[in-house]
Formats: sequence, C-alpha cells, structure tokens
Amino acid sequence: MFTRRRLLAQSALTAAGLALPRGPAVAELALLDQLVLSGPPSPPSIILARVASQEALKMHAKTIRFEQWKSPDQLRAGVLSGSYHVAATPVNVAANLYNKGAPIRLLDVTVWGVLSIVTTDSGITSIADLKGREIAVPFRGDVPDIVLRVLLRKAGLTPGSDLKITYVGSPIEGMQLLVARSVSTALLPEPATTAALIRGKGIGLVLRKAIDVQDAWGKTMGGPSRFPQAGTLIQAKLADEHPELVRTLGAAAREAIAWIKDNGPSAARVGAEQFRLDAEIILQSLKATQLEWKSASAAKAEIERFFGILADFEPAAIGGKLPDERLYLD
Repeated sequence: MFTRRRLLAQSALTAAGLALPRGPAVAELALLDQLVLSGPPSPPSIILARVASQEALKMHAKTIRFEQWKSPDQLRAGVLSGSYHVAATPVNVAANLYNKGAPIRLLDVTVWGVLSIVTTDSGITSIADLKGREIAVPFRGDVPDIVLRVLLRKAGLTPGSDLKITYVGSPIEGMQLLVARSVSTALLPEPATTAALIRGKGIGLVLRKAIDVQDAWGKTMGGPSRFPQAGTLIQAKLADEHPELVRTLGAAAREAIAWIKDNGPSAARVGAEQFRLDAEIILQSLKATQLEWKSASAAKAEIERFFGILADFEPAAIGGKLPDERLYLD
C-alpha cells in the first residue's frame, strides 16, 4: 500500500513534470535497504547528486547515498564488487565491463564531450601543432587518452617519435602541473580545464583553451562536434527486478539536466561541495559542458559509431567487441 511518504514523493515527482511508472508495481515494491550512487569529480556527479536528492527516489530505497569515485579503476572496482548500484561512467567503461561479463546495463548518455587542450604555447592551434611538443594526459588507456591518440594518428603524428605524452593519474594532477609550469600543455576534461584557466589567471600565467577536442573530433571524423563520453550504468539485477526504479532514475536525470541548465549558480554550489572547487569554477565549467539526456537505446547508433572508432584503434577500450543490445536500456 501507499505510505504517506510515497504519496508525497509521487506528488513531488509529478509536480516536477517527471514520468511515473504506471500500474500496481510501485505500490507493491519492497523498498531497497540502500541505494548507492557514485560519480567522478566532474559534471556527471552534479546530475547524480541532484538525482539522489529527489523525493521520487525515496519511493525505492530506505537509504540513498552518493559517493565519489576518483579514477576509472576505482569505478570498475566499485561496480564489480556491487558496492556501486548506480554510477556515472565513461560509456566505453560500461561496454568494457559488460563485455567482460559484469552484470550491468547502460541507462543513458548524459555528457557529450568535456575535453580541451589547454596550453601556454601560442603556437598550438590544432592537433597537428602538437608535433615536437609534450602534453600531459590523464587516465592512460581510457577515453581522453584514446580520443587524443585517434586524433594524433589522423594528423599523421606518432606519440614517442613526433611528440611526448606524459601520463598523469588524474585531471587535477594535470591541471596542477600546468599551473606549476611543470608542463606547458595538457589534455583536460571539465572542470579541470576551467580550474586551470582561472587559477592560472590568478597567478599571472597566460593559459588558454587552444583546442576544443569535440570540435577537432567532428572535423576529423565527420559529423557533429561531440561524442557520447559519459552516461549512467546500473547493476543488471537491480534493473531487471526494479524496472520502475529504472524509469524513475531516467526521469530524474532528465529533470536534473534541465535544472542544471536553468539554475547554474545552484548547480555550481552542488559541484563545489562535491569536488572541493570554487563555485565560480564549476559555474563556468558547466557552461562549457555538453549536457543532454538520451536513453541508452536512443543513443545506441551514436554510441556504436564511437565504439567502432575506438575499437579500430584499441579494441581493449570496449572489451574487444561491440556489446550486444542487452547493454542498452530503453
């Protein structure tokens, strides 16, 4: 039966314009003991933090907790151990896990590119200009690294002989190296890009966003200046046994993205609390982030095109093959 809390949660969700699952399943659903959502120190976590705060989610779990993961390896460990029930993820990591037998599903794509090449070098305006330079790159073997190396190959450049790639453990480390003048160029996602620009300005260091990687991707590969970089995965057992939770998560994520776009300062405060960065950095970072909600199944064609490019370059990036259709939730 409906409790007062469930009735209030349904009213809140309806007021926000979100779609509720129909039929008796909601009333009959036993509450989960806990639901753990996890995300990185980047814009997808603002989405999930907003989702975690929704009254509608309280219809499904007694305790809802948001945790931060700081590297793709930590994400993988949390998903494989089952300690992360729902997680913001690079889309290729979801494919990799799925192809290796992890019981997960992809709920959606939310982020369509947040990468930039930031530099003090006035001579860099294109990927080809990286010849003879050194660039700091986070997350070796994951999307930022692979996307850059695809673009380098298309420009006829080979790391090691034509330029030097210095790998760093995290985007924040790359940003710190830039600001410390230890490197002159770095590939960074948001919010590290904006943090580097603002902190550099504060100490008189002239940093600039020399290359929008999404623009370079669109021009090089053909098509729009974006790619499906990040989305949300969910444990398969949870998705199979609680389809109404899947629908609630999708509706809440759509609402969260609309809220972020309409309430930048408030969203920035959420991000500042999560990432321990100034709210102004987060606010400017969100303006540079391509956010759009698409269900995984609706985004499947774009995802598979992206995966095909990655797999042609480094098959291990997606687990050796295109995942089958069971990965993609409606």
